[in-house]
Amino acid sequence: MKLSQGPAFASAVSLTSAPDIHLLFMMGLVFVAGIAGMGTVGLLLLLAPLAMLFMARTKPRQVATVSAGPAGEPDGGAAPPPSSLNGGDQASQLN
Repeated sequence: MKLSQGPAFASAVSLTSAPDIHLLFMMGLVFVAGIAGMGTVGLLLLLAPLAMLFMARTKPRQVATVSAGPAGEPDGGAAPPPSSLNGGDQASQLN
């Protein structure tokens, strides 16, 4: 079975062998890459404020602690005063 080589096949072969087709192909690739790049930059500009909000919420809060002196016993090791929460019975028995 013989394939017919009509005018459509001959024009397709001559079209791909033309030197300008490579320039058109490269121009199409550059155009597609530009559209993809613009889409990426657009998405980054759109999502950057949302990302900043998300990052600001996850920061742990730092509590400032102030130390006024050495980390020892402030009264030289004496017993703490009796608590008045239990009633006055224990406080009066200690004195």
